[in-house]
Amino acid sequence: MPAYKDKVRKTWYAQFRVSDGNGNYTTIKKRGFKTKKEALAYEADFGDHYSPSSFLKISEMVETYLNDCENHLRPKTMYNKRRYFRLYILPYFGNLRMKDMIPVRVLNWENELLKKNVSPTLVELSFIQLSSVFNFYMKYHGLKSNPAKLAGCIVSAPQKKYNFWTLDEFHKFLDWNPDKGILTLCIKILYYTGMRIGELKALTLSDIDFSENTISISKTFSTVDGKVYINPPKTDSGNRTILIPPFLMKQIKDYVDSIYLMPDTLLFPVYESSIRNLLNKASNVLGLPHIRIHDLRHSNASLLVYLGYSPLMIKERLGHKNIKVTLDTYAQMYRAEEIEVVNELDILEVNMEKNLITYPFFYAFNHTGGLVSIPDFPSIAPFEASSLEEAKKTGTELVGKELKTLFSSGQSIPDSSTIFPAHPAKDTVILYCSFILPS
Repeated sequence: MPAYKDKVRKTWYAQFRVSDGNGNYTTIKKRGFKTKKEALAYEADFGDHYSPSSFLKISEMVETYLNDCENHLRPKTMYNKRRYFRLYILPYFGNLRMKDMIPVRVLNWENELLKKNVSPTLVELSFIQLSSVFNFYMKYHGLKSNPAKLAGCIVSAPQKKYNFWTLDEFHKFLDWNPDKGILTLCIKILYYTGMRIGELKALTLSDIDFSENTISISKTFSTVDGKVYINPPKTDSGNRTILIPPFLMKQIKDYVDSIYLMPDTLLFPVYESSIRNLLNKASNVLGLPHIRIHDLRHSNASLLVYLGYSPLMIKERLGHKNIKVTLDTYAQMYRAEEIEVVNELDILEVNMEKNLITYPFFYAFNHTGGLVSIPDFPSIAPFEASSLEEAKKTGTELVGKELKTLFSSGQSIPDSSTIFPAHPAKDTVILYCSFILPS
């Protein structure tokens, strides 16, 4: 660590070479120190705060990082990652050197993106990508600190709210749907199984066991720049075998029998844009919530939550990596379930105050809609209803008539089942209807 005397200026200067880690060297020279000790201290301080990466361009660092990612990330993931750098990061930082990347530059960049109406979600995701480059260089190339982490992300993407179709809304779609072919079958499978579109498109005949009513999911389909990739699921939990409702399996069997297939032929060669267009058209025509293809998966989860199934069962069926993913993703749906409990508590109190009585109806789903039974009135035979609305309307009318008959004849009316009946059977929901009793 030498220091040199400037005989003309009568001062000292430090001069040394630093490597960029790739065999290239840059000479650093700093003049004007009053003493040799100060010049040596500068060089020592430089080594504490700078690294071999300090003089690299950010564009060079990004390319090294991305080349490493290519070894262990999927093509679709790499495509999206490169897109963030190309659109949001390199136009701002590409020509800067690492030594110039101070935290305030990161803050200014985030603000600049927001001024250009880049969404908070994209700003946050771009920030994560930028920070990942610096983390990579800290781990493998001796970078001293992460300026993105020091600056922090000034935005937080809003919590996702998932759109979904209820079972009634889905049946409205099926009743209206002008397509009765492969698109409809694909949408039904996505809705009733919760599988991802990539998992559906990767299915082959060998994945389906018609005798056991199961589909095995062990791969996923994706395209990047027109090239098709069939890969295993991202996590081990993505490998799963799920039970299929018999009515849906029959429709899959009818479809398979109608075409010639080899065991390794992809079963559903559909364009995602065709499914997307059909869903959008249905939303516009029927006034249903606008949903993406992936929201069919959320619709399935919503149905399972509504039916009272545990997060653990939903995790296994959807192939989540761990239970936290399930709870974090569908917390709002479980929150809705909590609100329903509170509303039922309110019903209890209101019934007491207003001399009301509330009877539960049980609606068991089937391929035509559902079968309604009213346990407190065995005299009312179970009846078919095509929707929850029809079930409640018809049930209310039947119970109302029965109550009038009992009142007019002086007979006692049945006590209501507890407002919190035992958990209903699989594929069954509970509806409630209240009636005013005579004083």
